[in-house]
Amino acid sequence: MDMLPFLFASRRRFGSGRSKKSKKKPKDNWFERIKADELKQICRAAKLPIKGTKKDIIARLLENDGTSEYAAEGKWIGTTVESLKAKCKERYLVQSGTKLTLVVRIVEHDHSSNPDANSTMLAAAKKRSAPSDNGDG
Repeated sequence: MDMLPFLFASRRRFGSGRSKKSKKKPKDNWFERIKADELKQICRAAKLPIKGTKKDIIARLLENDGTSEYAAEGKWIGTTVESLKAKCKERYLVQSGTKLTLVVRIVEHDHSSNPDANSTMLAAAKKRSAPSDNGDG
């Protein structure tokens, strides 16, 4: 019986047994939150080199004028899925998908190596939205 208080006393002496969790540093931008493979998808769409560490790829994307605008993130600033869908609509692109898919789609379109494809898509979209002149009316 004399050992019982000693056991409890030693437990109190060393603390509650819980380790303190270190707080993670908040991410500065959206690029830091996504995986390296996803960053490489954006690089491919923007026709940028995909080699290097995640930090290198993020720096490359932030330096590029065509991709840096998608890094900002926050409650009042940054790119939302809704704003990306609006950009897709302006470019006559498919408007569904995740933030990553929408960004890749827009960057691919903006960095397209075939400018004729862009003008052809635009002409086809305008043709679809124009009222038909077939005499029905």
